[in-house]
Amino acid sequence: KVLDPALFIGSCVHAALAALLNGSTCEEAVAWALERFEGELSERGLSGDAPESRALIEGLIRAWHRVRLPRWLDEYDVVCVEQEEQAVLTKDVTLLARPDAIVRRQSDGLLFVVNFKTTSYGDSRWQASFEYDMQLATETLAYEQRAETRVAGVIVEGLVKGERRTDKDADGNIIATRQNSPLIYGYKFPGNPPLEPAAYDWAYTRKKGW
Repeated sequence: KVLDPALFIGSCVHAALAALLNGSTCEEAVAWALERFEGELSERGLSGDAPESRALIEGLIRAWHRVRLPRWLDEYDVVCVEQEEQAVLTKDVTLLARPDAIVRRQSDGLLFVVNFKTTSYGDSRWQASFEYDMQLATETLAYEQRAETRVAGVIVEGLVKGERRTDKDADGNIIATRQNSPLIYGYKFPGNPPLEPAAYDWAYTRKKGW
C-alpha cells in the first residue's frame, strides 16, 4: 500500500496543538505528533517512506507554536482542551462531542469553542463553508449543556498545508508530486555569479530557471 501524504496530517497536528495548549513544549508536541503518525501507519499496515509528510507535520506545529500560540495566550485563557462533552437530546439519544478547546477571552470573559482545521487553501470559499457546519453547532450545544453557561461564538483556526502539485520533465511527463508548502520547500534561482546573483524565495513560482 502507498501512503497518501495528506491522510493523517490533520489528526497528528491536532494532537500536537492540544498538547501545546496544555503546556507541553514544542519539542514534546512534535515528538508526540510524529509518534502518532508512525502509529497510524503501523495500525493500517501502510509502508513506505514519507519524509515529506513528517516534515509538513513538524513544520505546521513549529510555525503555529512560534507565530500563533503567543497571540492566543495573550488574548485567551484556556478553559479545557479536548474534553469529552455530552448533551441529552431525548431520553434515548445522547449527543457526544469533543471540542478541540474551550477558551475565555481575557478582555470580557466571553467563552469560545475552538476548532482547528488543516486545509489546502484556506480561501473565502473554505471560510464560508463553516456558516452551517454541524460539528461546530453540536460542540457548542454539548458544552453549553454540561457547563450550564452560554458560549459567545466559535473560532476556527486554519492551518494551511498548501496544495498538491505535480512536477513535470521537459516532455511534460509527471515525475513527482509535492506538497506546495513554504514550510518544507523553497525556491532557488542559481543565477550566473558574479554577473547575476543567486536568488531565493518561499513563494511558488513557474518562472524559468527557478
